[in-house]
Amino acid sequence: MKKTLLVLSLLVIFSCASMQPDMKNIGRKEQSMTDFKAKRITRNYTQHFQAAPDKVFPLLCPTREYEWIEPWKCELLHSASGYAEQDCVFRTRMPGESSDDVWVISRHEPNSRIEFVRVNGQRVMSYAIILKTNDDGTTTAHNTQVLTALNADGNQLLNTSSDASFVFEMKMGEAMLNHYLTTGKMMPLAEAVAAAQKSGQH
Repeated sequence: MKKTLLVLSLLVIFSCASMQPDMKNIGRKEQSMTDFKAKRITRNYTQHFQAAPDKVFPLLCPTREYEWIEPWKCELLHSASGYAEQDCVFRTRMPGESSDDVWVISRHEPNSRIEFVRVNGQRVMSYAIILKTNDDGTTTAHNTQVLTALNADGNQLLNTSSDASFVFEMKMGEAMLNHYLTTGKMMPLAEAVAAAQKSGQH
């Protein structure tokens, strides 16, 4: 009986020893996690819209953007109202991109401010739009975009990203939304590209 108890005790001791973490390996893993240095880019742009914020803000919505952005496609994953709202989640794949992006509306203050977090396998983007009313009934929109790489591929992606392409996209969006606000119609993509190019020449 004593021998049996001794054997069982030794088995428990050896089992517990085998369950102890390998501190050397943990150290190596922690070291490898710190080897990657994420690149970050912050960009700002100010847009001007020919309508008051209460007309502009509702159009900054994954559902309403079908009315004024060509081409716009998204999959609305969650929204109680079916429109932009706090914690709304949707998915997109933009032309020329190889993977989906998941968007979360992280801040939603009607007619004043909207913020998104947009993620794919390479980078995460936070995007804030703050609307200000002008005395003439128009709107100034302050845009801030922060891109952070998630891995080496993300760093490479950010290295190939340019301020000029960001500004061009902002100008296109400005032209498209102003066209819709003033005409009630969607601006053809070719015309939006031409408008952004013309604006860039000034």
